[in-house]
Amino acid sequence: MFVPQLHLGAWGLCALVILILARVLVRRLQILHFKRQTGAQHARNLDRPMGLFGLKFAALTIREVKAGRLFALLTENLRVSGPTYQTVVLGRTTLNTVDVDNARSILTNVTDYGVSNRMGPGGWAPFADGGIFVSDGHEWQAGRAMVRPALSRAEISQLDKVETHVAALVRRIPRDGHTVDLQALFLDMTLDSAMDFLLGVGTTESLTAAEAADKAAFARAVDYCGDQLMVRMRTPPVVRKLFFREERKFVDAALASRDYITQIVAKQAAKIELEKDQSGDSKGYILADELLRVTKGDQEETRRQVASVLIAARDTTALLLSHAFFALARHPDIWAKLQKEVAELGGRKPSYEDLKSMRYLKYVLNETLRFYAIVPSNARWANKDATMPRGGGPDGRAPCFVPKGAFIIIYLFAMFRDKNVYGPDADEFRPERWGEDLRPGWYFLPFSAGPRVCPGQQFALIEASYTIVRLMQEFTRIESRDPRPYQPRIRVSVASANGVLVGLYKDEKP
Repeated sequence: MFVPQLHLGAWGLCALVILILARVLVRRLQILHFKRQTGAQHARNLDRPMGLFGLKFAALTIREVKAGRLFALLTENLRVSGPTYQTVVLGRTTLNTVDVDNARSILTNVTDYGVSNRMGPGGWAPFADGGIFVSDGHEWQAGRAMVRPALSRAEISQLDKVETHVAALVRRIPRDGHTVDLQALFLDMTLDSAMDFLLGVGTTESLTAAEAADKAAFARAVDYCGDQLMVRMRTPPVVRKLFFREERKFVDAALASRDYITQIVAKQAAKIELEKDQSGDSKGYILADELLRVTKGDQEETRRQVASVLIAARDTTALLLSHAFFALARHPDIWAKLQKEVAELGGRKPSYEDLKSMRYLKYVLNETLRFYAIVPSNARWANKDATMPRGGGPDGRAPCFVPKGAFIIIYLFAMFRDKNVYGPDADEFRPERWGEDLRPGWYFLPFSAGPRVCPGQQFALIEASYTIVRLMQEFTRIESRDPRPYQPRIRVSVASANGVLVGLYKDEKP
């Protein structure tokens, strides 16, 4: 009686094997046909031991990320394998490139390449399970249309809100040269300003004790999520479960962050309902309020958009400021030159037009974005079989085949140090290079490029510019208090692993 069951089971297993083999064969024939049509070839494999199914390399990458040595590992990979190479981990192909033409072809093509796979098990979810930074197609277009007006010049040129947060920051900095970690303070300040702008939540000083405690818990959860997102985006779920012990902690922190934003959005929705007959808003522009109006009260969509923007809005500005002051503390000549430009304001607070006209300040910010590569890479997923202009074949000169589902990483940090573009001193921090008719083009993409260029670029630059000017008006001298060499900490953006330890003085020594 059991024999027929075994017989049927064996036939079922055979059928399954045949089906799998047939699908593999069909896929290989599809790839062969596509490559013949396009002349594309596979990229060369990384010249490094990968281990069984690529797991050895995956474990190495995770270790190097946690140790702050990822840039060194990637630089070595590029040195031994060329400007475009591929890795395969558990069947997932990752194409790695620093070729500027490949970068241009990927970032300008929103049809063949997308980002939405980041929000699944391998990305930002459950913290941000939607929104402009983790969606494609109509969802991305609709979200961008909602968020973009909030970051227009008309809004970012109103600097009163920024001044409120900078003033709170200044009150926390000792004026007598006592050592302070500016990176920690900048992260606090930009979280305050982002939550004010996005959700209408005021500075911590203005909150009740209970509200301040909830906000502090939210800040810790967001920090933890930011620290772990880079690993999550680079590794398949199975690999994370095997090697990434913090996975459960990340999910808990992400859910706590999401719940906090959900509660704030609900409060804003209730406030709008009560104020329907009132015009204006004494708190000024609040993104959540505008999104609730545009979406006709859709709290879930509003929450997704706000969560998507929050990490980018907070981290980019804070870490741009952190690295700028890290460099200024180690280059007193640059501090003095920038201080001279700030002094031309005569002590008055800068206007939007003032900030846009400060040439050396712009040089310092550009050099900070270049030298420290605060956003070190850009990534896309292939929505279908596609090609890149170069990187295929043994010599890397043929068009490169990009299989559907492949993960493509553009290493901006390496492009920003290209000596053919930035000169033989590309490994030095020198703002003056930006006044020497430098035209880096696609070799300088700190806020991405193409249709998905960051809509908050001007917001981040204006907030950073205003903060630098105001701090230089409040403090006349800066000293580094950390003799250790710079060590990066890999987040979604790059932080200084040791913080930014400095002493600031109001007046020069007699």
